[in-house]
Amino acid sequence: MTVSEQERVQVNELLGVLRVTEQWIDQRPPAVQPGSSLAGDDRRTDPHQLSHAVMHSMGVAIDHLHTLRMAMTGQGDGSIALHTYSPLTLIRAAIENAATAVWMLSPTQREARIMRLVRYEMASVKNAQSFMKAASLPEQEGMEQRRLRLLGIADRCRLPEVEVKKKLSTTEILKDAGATAKLVDKEHELAPLFWRLCSAVTHGDSWIISMLDREEHEQLGPNVSMYRITAPTQWVVSGAHASLALIHTARNLYEQRATSHL
Repeated sequence: MTVSEQERVQVNELLGVLRVTEQWIDQRPPAVQPGSSLAGDDRRTDPHQLSHAVMHSMGVAIDHLHTLRMAMTGQGDGSIALHTYSPLTLIRAAIENAATAVWMLSPTQREARIMRLVRYEMASVKNAQSFMKAASLPEQEGMEQRRLRLLGIADRCRLPEVEVKKKLSTTEILKDAGATAKLVDKEHELAPLFWRLCSAVTHGDSWIISMLDREEHEQLGPNVSMYRITAPTQWVVSGAHASLALIHTARNLYEQRATSHL
C-alpha cells in the first residue's frame, strides 16, 4: 500500500535506520578468540557451541529486517511502500530472534549462559519431536541423539536438572533481553509488548482491528461500511527501532564475549 505524504517522513526515517542491515546481511561476526569467554563457552558446549546458536539467532533477526527494507523499496520508479500487516510480522520475527541472542549472551557467569543454551536447544528438540508426531513421520534418530548430547552437556557442567527441564517461554526471553537492551520505561517492559502487538497482527487476531487506522470509503448498508485499514506507521518505526536496539545489544555482547574474558 503506497504511503501518504504525511507518513512519508516516518517511512523515510524507517528506511534510514534499516540501512545498517545492508552491511550486516553479509558481515560475519568477529572470530571467537582463543582464551575468550565465548571460546570457553564453546568448548564446554561442543558440539552445540553457544557462539553458533547466537550467530544463528542474530542472522535470522537481521534477515527479517533486511527483507522489510527490501519490501519497502521494491516498487520501482523511486516509490516507497508500506504494507498493512506484513511489516509487523517481519518485526515480530526480528524481535524474537534478536532477543534470543541477547538472552543467551547476557549472563556474566558461564554456567548461566550454558544453562540458557541447553534450555533453548532442548526446547528446539521438543518442537521437532512434536512436529514429527503431528505429521505422522518417524522420529529422526538424530533428534534423540541431540537430546542425549544436551543432557550430557548439562551433566558435565553440573547444571541443576530441575532448571534444565524448566519450560522455556518467549516471554521469559523477551523480558530478560528487553531489560538488558534497556527497552523499558517507568511502567512497561517494551520488548514483550511490541512482540505481543506484532503477534496479534501476525495471527490475524480480530481484536487488533480496533487499534488500526481506519478510513471509511463506502457505506454498504445500515451499520455496514467499507474501510481502508492501515497499521499506524509509528508502530512499524517503533518496532524496527526495538529490533535494532536488540541486535546492537547482541552484537556488542558477542564482541565482548568473543574477544575478552568479560
